[in-house]
Amino acid sequence: MCPASNQIAVASGESSEFSKREPDRIQAELTALSNVLGRKWNLVIIERLLANGPLGFSGLLEDIDGISSKVLSESLDDLEASGLVDREIVNERPIRVEYSLTQQGAALEWIIEKVREGSLTVTAHSEK
Repeated sequence: MCPASNQIAVASGESSEFSKREPDRIQAELTALSNVLGRKWNLVIIERLLANGPLGFSGLLEDIDGISSKVLSESLDDLEASGLVDREIVNERPIRVEYSLTQQGAALEWIIEKVREGSLTVTAHSEK
C-alpha cells in the first residue's frame, strides 16, 4: 500500500498496517520512558541537573539527600545509557567528571515543573 492510500485508509477508519503499529510504538516508548523515570532517584537527578546545570559526581552526591555513591553511580550510568545525561571528563589529573542533561533530558523539564507546581502529586489511597 502506498503512503497516500495508507493515509486515506487511516482517515476513513479502515484497518491499516500503520494504524495497527502506532499503538504498539507508543506503548513501547511509554514503557521505555517509565522504566527509566520510574527508578527511584532518576527524576531527582534530572531535577538537580536542571536546577544547577552541569555537576560533578561529588556535587550530585552532596546535593541529593539519602542517595549512596553506589546508587548514584548506577543511576547516572542508567541515565547516560538512556540518552538523558552526558558524562564528560573535564580534567584528566586528577580525573574530574561532569554530568549534564542532553537535549532529551532537558526536554523532561515540564514533568519537573508539574511536580513543583503540585500538579502531579500522587497520593496513596488505602482501601477501607
